[in-house]
Amino acid sequence: MQYLRKDGVALLSERNHLARIRSAGRWLVLLLSLLAALPAQNGTSMPEDEIKAAFLFSFAKFIEWPARVGDDALVMVVLARDSFASTLERTVRGKTVNGRPLIVKRLAKPQEARGCHVVFIGGGDQTRSRPILDALPVVGVLTVGEAEQFAVRGGVITFVKDANRLRFEINVDAAGRAGLRISSRLLQLARVVHDEVVER
Repeated sequence: MQYLRKDGVALLSERNHLARIRSAGRWLVLLLSLLAALPAQNGTSMPEDEIKAAFLFSFAKFIEWPARVGDDALVMVVLARDSFASTLERTVRGKTVNGRPLIVKRLAKPQEARGCHVVFIGGGDQTRSRPILDALPVVGVLTVGEAEQFAVRGGVITFVKDANRLRFEINVDAAGRAGLRISSRLLQLARVVHDEVVER
């Protein structure tokens, strides 16, 4: 990282600072456009899998993971149908996040997801999601699902349909447990939720 010194104070290079602002602004525009990309009625539109894959890539731009030894690449794991994994691979091919290359892995068992950064759990079955969340490591993993109430039941982000638009919820409690720092820009676009409170 380059710094300029002025009057004895270390300042972040103005050029780097402006580049970061422009980059964050571009991804914010992308997120806003994706929020409106799924039409209320069927017609020519971006397929839903492509929207979700683009969201996953965009999420990574607005999240800071805890430092870990050997984190040269950002690993995205798919526990879903193969067609979505293929779509995600096409979406992130050749792209980086903060200079780190992206790797997509397809796994059959959540226990194999050690060392990953993002786990996408496909399918709308709540009973399937809970055992997967329980089997995953907690710290340093962004869990994203599409089952109803996925976030309030322990996941970090869940996709939801709102008037046939694709939106997302973020559980800030789950993010805190995972040691993830989520940008305020991303939180402003999400519905912020907390852990479900079970009455006894």
